[in-house]
Amino acid sequence: MLFALPSDDLRNPAITKAVAQANFNPKPKVQKPAIKPVKPTIKVPKVDPGRLGAGKGSSSTATQNQDNGQSGATGGQRASPDQGAAVPVPAPRPVLSFGLPAIIDAPTEEQTILVVISEEFPDTGSQVADRYSVDLLDETGLPLISARALRVAVADGASRDEVVRAMASDPDIIAVQPVYLYFLQQSAAQDRKAGPASLQYAIDTLGLENAHRISTGKQIPIAIIDTAADFGHAEFSGTDAASINVSGFDAVPGAHGTAIAGILAAGSTLTGVSPDARILSIQAFALDKNGHAHSTSFTIAKALDEAASAGARVINMSFAGPRDPVLLHALDALADRNVLMIAAAGNNGPKAKPVYPGAHPQTIAVTAVDSAGKVFDGANQGDYVEIAAPGVAILAPAPDGKYDTPTGTSMATAHISGVAALLLEHQPELTTSQLRNILTSTAIDRGNEGADPTYGAGLVDPLGALSSLR
Repeated sequence: MLFALPSDDLRNPAITKAVAQANFNPKPKVQKPAIKPVKPTIKVPKVDPGRLGAGKGSSSTATQNQDNGQSGATGGQRASPDQGAAVPVPAPRPVLSFGLPAIIDAPTEEQTILVVISEEFPDTGSQVADRYSVDLLDETGLPLISARALRVAVADGASRDEVVRAMASDPDIIAVQPVYLYFLQQSAAQDRKAGPASLQYAIDTLGLENAHRISTGKQIPIAIIDTAADFGHAEFSGTDAASINVSGFDAVPGAHGTAIAGILAAGSTLTGVSPDARILSIQAFALDKNGHAHSTSFTIAKALDEAASAGARVINMSFAGPRDPVLLHALDALADRNVLMIAAAGNNGPKAKPVYPGAHPQTIAVTAVDSAGKVFDGANQGDYVEIAAPGVAILAPAPDGKYDTPTGTSMATAHISGVAALLLEHQPELTTSQLRNILTSTAIDRGNEGADPTYGAGLVDPLGALSSLR
């Protein structure tokens, strides 16, 4: 099972062209070739997972507010969370991006750099790389922020910091920062004591049988940024689904992505929260030889662009990592397009620092509860947590026709994404601000009276939320 922890060394391949289907088809073909990674080596620093939160913001208040997604924010959005004690950025390490200092104390690709240039800049990525004697590994357009992103590697023995300092003073470069690593939010511990009475307890907990009499999420596009999902599983026999691979690895279905898709749209033995939604599985995470799944800020930025291009109304982000300025700008742009973003609160424990994208004000951060309504003991807590949903021992499909009972804020996130789709089918013109207010105002209070750092507004109530639209 997968934690938001630094992993063993990986090898990351050169970028391959993402293969996207033009329309949502019910049964995309998923190949299962072996992963064939190539250089460069990714070395992940050994850091305390509780320290994957944000560092200090810019000394400029205006710049910091802009990069925290507060400029132009709509009503009902929460204030930016407390960033916690910052890790000093030691001189000379002026890695800058959009006016924000880089988070040094976070897992990164050791010798790689993410460079952002304007989409109108005439030089090619290879020309920029040649200018600084670095190797161009990947290049992609980021229409969401009107930019192009380059992932470049510094030669062995060269100083990444020196290259970054030179790039930071280049007027043609919008931003330069580390390539951060992100991790899926599934607990390593499974609740194997769960008996038959608790199997798919979320159906009763959330009152889905009654909610589905009103809405099933029909034709609402939900993008899942995750591992690939195994749509050959019997649970997806009637699912309107498509797959896109932006990971740079071969398409191999993962247990995490399959479970998330199943929570949303299972329709055979199990019941999905939004069984008639249109599911777009975007493979941005891939497994290493030890079964650990990772992604990077570069790859997730591509995935967000794909989700926007596909017309997603809801984006499920069941992963976590450090504050990344490039991703913050992409999230702001998606919010401007009225796309609702749901993210995991994190599995690093009650005292852990906030993790992203959940802690970004434009997203809804979700915590997990068990069949008795008790919060998952591994869940992050904090003012950025907005709502709770079932996430402990969730019966879900797994690759190769199997089933599993994964635990984590990842699973809870999928339940909220599904409820959002129910609301959108019933009233498609809802804005992201209205959706947020409906979900939180109709939630069933848990813990301390009113919103609190453990449960947020409380347990999501699909029927109550739908009834409020009448």
